[in-house]
Amino acid sequence: MKPCKFKIVSFQRKDDKEKNYIRENLENNKFVYDEENAELVISLGGDGTFLSSMRKSDFKGNFLSINSGHLGFFADYNHKEIDSFLNDVINKEPIIEKIKLLQMKDKKTDEIYDFFADVVINSIKTVDISLSIDNRHIVSSKANGIVLSSSIGSTGYNFSLNSPISFISSKIMIYSLIAPVRNKMNSNVISKGIVSIDDTFTLSCRGDIFVSIDGQIKRKNNKLEIEVTKADREVSLLHFKNIDNISRIKKSI
Repeated sequence: MKPCKFKIVSFQRKDDKEKNYIRENLENNKFVYDEENAELVISLGGDGTFLSSMRKSDFKGNFLSINSGHLGFFADYNHKEIDSFLNDVINKEPIIEKIKLLQMKDKKTDEIYDFFADVVINSIKTVDISLSIDNRHIVSSKANGIVLSSSIGSTGYNFSLNSPISFISSKIMIYSLIAPVRNKMNSNVISKGIVSIDDTFTLSCRGDIFVSIDGQIKRKNNKLEIEVTKADREVSLLHFKNIDNISRIKKSI
């Protein structure tokens, strides 16, 4: 690809050697290191680091991941392939994948957060949750929380709750209640569902809860009402390998 401004995001000291090696080689090939205005954002770590790199950059730039963590679902390279990675960045033209972001709006404060993978609301206690789609009530239940993921985020927390993985469509979001209460009064709880991103997903929750977005805890609440819709923005992922989504899922699950 053409030389551009870049930065490297990593949080583990064990990755410092690789980080410095990547930076030195790219700078020797006319790439310019720029923490504030990076056009290429390289994540060196696991999937959590990759998600953090997006949020810290406000989803601006083109994102690429090198896995030095455990899973590396979003990574096309691992830490043993850095020379191959550098050769590809310097000599090849990238494939650009555009992913639609989702948006969470806090109806009480009007704060808006765009997200890539998922929103998680959880508690160590049972809380009251009510869900609606386009103002049509779907379910009310007691549970320990809920996970609402994008299509690409379906391989994360939602998958651990036995929810389906989305292989193809990027136009859906998936929700799963965490440990819903089932008894005679709540025997038909719709604990999982697939929703179009063209719909407005409304969630209200009462109880002692934590809210996290793409793995980062945002706040603690006693009462929360949010709307989730598709955002007006996309995020750009760069690939130098032609890895389809099904192959990526199979290598990571």
